[in-house]
Amino acid sequence: MRKTTVKSMLVTATAAVSLAAAAAAAAASAENLTITFAHVDPPQWQTSKKGAAALVFQKLVEAQSGGKIKVKLYPSGQLGGETQLVQSVQDGSLTMTMVSGAFTRVCPAASALQIPYMFPSAPIAWRVLDGPYGRKLAAHCLAKTGLRVLAYGETGFRDFTNNKHPIKSPKDMRGLKFRVQNVPLYAQLVKDLGGIPTPISWPETPNALATGVVDGEENPVSVINSNNRPLKISPI
Repeated sequence: MRKTTVKSMLVTATAAVSLAAAAAAAAASAENLTITFAHVDPPQWQTSKKGAAALVFQKLVEAQSGGKIKVKLYPSGQLGGETQLVQSVQDGSLTMTMVSGAFTRVCPAASALQIPYMFPSAPIAWRVLDGPYGRKLAAHCLAKTGLRVLAYGETGFRDFTNNKHPIKSPKDMRGLKFRVQNVPLYAQLVKDLGGIPTPISWPETPNALATGVVDGEENPVSVINSNNRPLKISPI
């Protein structure tokens, strides 16, 4: 698949949405406590940012709790796509998850983080989300959904990739079908650029690309590579 970029944009992933903080507080009186933590990316810390974040969280919690708290990881979409994972945390069948745009379906205010070209660089995004705005957004979403945002993270600048031809301007996107998350803002972006947005859950994306249901996707290069979809880089 050729990597072709109109312009990259940073989308921060709402990380560790959970009630795990309450669980950690209960650790003092609980002999055995298990946190279930799911995400859709591969588990390999060397190539997957979500895989690395989940592994570090597991090691820190288990070490600092003296083994009283165990963290069971479910990577690679084992428990479903991101929308399903958020629902599972809400209904209590899962302790915590790490997702991207899917969180906006339960807390629309978080859609502000998905606006294209919102952040010109990753460090600027980190400062905004680690500061007053990020804390106020987390408090708002907690009040609205009962889900606690433990941290924000990012998986990289998003790029458009496809198996037809290079994209050097929006006109090159005309008629191409792009897999997007089931998030209205993502679909509208692709539509406005001339492409055809096709919402598909992450676990179903590899098959959709292989069978021609879609021509491409928009994702950070690190996410595409970590999911074993090789890229052929085209010069702009």
